[in-house]
Amino acid sequence: MSSPEPKKNAMIPRISPQGGAHLPQLAILTLLVTVGVVVGRTAMDQSPEVGLAGVSPSAMGREDQVHEPMPVPLDRDAIEVPDTPSFAPLDTLAALEEHWGAEWPQIKEQLFGDDLEAQLQSVVMPWEQTADMHLSGYRLDARHRDLFYRRLMKWPGREYDTPVLIHDAGYAELTAQSLANSTGTSSLRGMPDHVIQQLDLDLNDVNDDLDSRIHEFMNLLDRAIELEFNSGGLVKAPLRVRTTEPNPDVVFGHTVRGNGWQSRLEVTGERYPYLADLHRQITFLRSARNASLTNLVAAHLGDS
Repeated sequence: MSSPEPKKNAMIPRISPQGGAHLPQLAILTLLVTVGVVVGRTAMDQSPEVGLAGVSPSAMGREDQVHEPMPVPLDRDAIEVPDTPSFAPLDTLAALEEHWGAEWPQIKEQLFGDDLEAQLQSVVMPWEQTADMHLSGYRLDARHRDLFYRRLMKWPGREYDTPVLIHDAGYAELTAQSLANSTGTSSLRGMPDHVIQQLDLDLNDVNDDLDSRIHEFMNLLDRAIELEFNSGGLVKAPLRVRTTEPNPDVVFGHTVRGNGWQSRLEVTGERYPYLADLHRQITFLRSARNASLTNLVAAHLGDS
């Protein structure tokens, strides 16, 4: 139940014996009130802003075979979640000891060595504040889908979005040089443009098939990433996680840093066989396409 509004102060003029208000006194009072309002507003306008709330997370890094440094439209280093309570940083050493427990003496030497003192200066926030940031680091947004697509397609002129140069994944423009680089077919170098365009047409159907499967793979992978993140498939630790031996069954492996935490998420073929199957199909189609490309190039060289 809302409380009643307070009554507004009313200025009642004094009545003279003749029945009229004392106008000079009223005029002076009105002038003083007006001056007070103006001075008050001026002081407010000139005062520094106070009470600004916001989150300033630490820089987030990404390490894996899918993501590479690039400009992004959304600044992941400054994610703000509405209605999120404010948290104080944790004591870094206490957070490490609590996380690793009895293993801490061995883990300390294994992970940090002589670097521990410097690392203790890092700010570690409570995990509940940084979890959403880490999840956003794994999700495939438009730019990361672009990168992923190029790595799987490896055919210039078939880029998903923007002309970002990616090692071993082709370039935005289809040329003899870019096609040779992306497919590993060195005999393409020096081919005239009309031959390159004809090769592109000859392999259009298989590239369309690849395009469809790659998009399906990325859509299913994005769902699997969120499922793994929320179902205990995430490995995390303050400052640094332990490295493990490479798992050949990994379909997607990714590491994210932010707010004093490092996390590692892996999507495996054992848990997601449909993703592993799609990845095998993509690899097979790409190999078959490159074999056809090699034969087409050899036939052209034989005719010339």
